Amino acid sequence: MYRIRRQASNNVDMEFTESISADDLDRMSVDLERLVAEHDQLRILCRMPEGQAWQDVGALAHDLKLDLHFNPHVERFAIVGDERWHAWITQLIKPFAHGQVRYFDHADEDRAWTWIAAEADS
Repeated sequence: MYRIRRQASNNVDMEFTESISADDLDRMSVDLERLVAEHDQLRILCRMPEGQAWQDVGALAHDLKLDLHFNPHVERFAIVGDERWHAWITQLIKPFAHGQVRYFDHADEDRAWTWIAAEADS
């Protein structure tokens, strides 16, 4: 399941609590379209729970399509997780990202939100 946990201006804290489905991505897309219309540039913290992955190959393809669509509007993107592949995927997307991308363990969640919300590059 997908939801926005908190938002402060263009800083968005979103979470997936189960495997990512196409329906979750559709709901996320609606939220991101609204936020891009309001702010243009977004700073996103995305929480990834243990064992979280895409529900099927169709959901993965849908996610990649949305990533490409919203990429120019993401100034900072923090992935918060506890699994090795969460850190690995962060490194994989860095060269393709418009903005800055960082990985944080769940224990460093507060530090991730601070980085997302910080005005100066840090």
